[in-house]
Amino acid sequence: MKSDYNCHSMAKKHHNNHIFEIFLFVNPIDPFCLELEEELLRFVAHSDKKIYFRLVSCVDHHFFWNYFKTLAKNKQSLEERNELYQCMYKVSLGYKAALCQGKKRGRTFLMTMQEVFGCQKKSYSLKRMEKYAKKIGLDFDMWMEDLYSKQTREDVLEDLQLAHQMEIVNYPSLVIFDNLNYQYGLRIEDAFTAQDLEELTTQMLPQAEKKLASLLI
Repeated sequence: MKSDYNCHSMAKKHHNNHIFEIFLFVNPIDPFCLELEEELLRFVAHSDKKIYFRLVSCVDHHFFWNYFKTLAKNKQSLEERNELYQCMYKVSLGYKAALCQGKKRGRTFLMTMQEVFGCQKKSYSLKRMEKYAKKIGLDFDMWMEDLYSKQTREDVLEDLQLAHQMEIVNYPSLVIFDNLNYQYGLRIEDAFTAQDLEELTTQMLPQAEKKLASLLI
């Protein structure tokens, strides 16, 4: 019994020290990205693993063009394309501004924008974005100040640089790292479920941890 208890303690300690870091790069107005964000949140809520995650909204002309080519109506006028690009960029700024009030509120803002401008296909306007910023309970004055700040624009650029460093070129893309093997990351550029993420992270656990865990079965 004592030996079994020690194995349990070792496995638990090792498991507690193992942290997965997940980056999900998303289009700030895309319904499909919203679906995958919900799957990621479901995975985080139900997994017993330690998980740090970030939803990264990034927009530049390269990302935009790759996204635009996937649209059914990709014969829009130049003016319509510019409006779509500006919508994506301004929602990204709004998301960064909302994150200044906490990750949960920032996440709620992003997912609300994807619902409104993506799923419901409402046309973008600053007034509409402001309306929903108030509706989800943001400190509106603070959000407006952050929305137009230089720091917010720089933060959006930093996220774009992060995407380039990880060689992300399309929405959505998910990258998983673990703190015990940070040299290698696993990238997914397709649909996934919460169960997929559970299985993938389990496969990424070191063999030694899996052996210790098997003693508990």
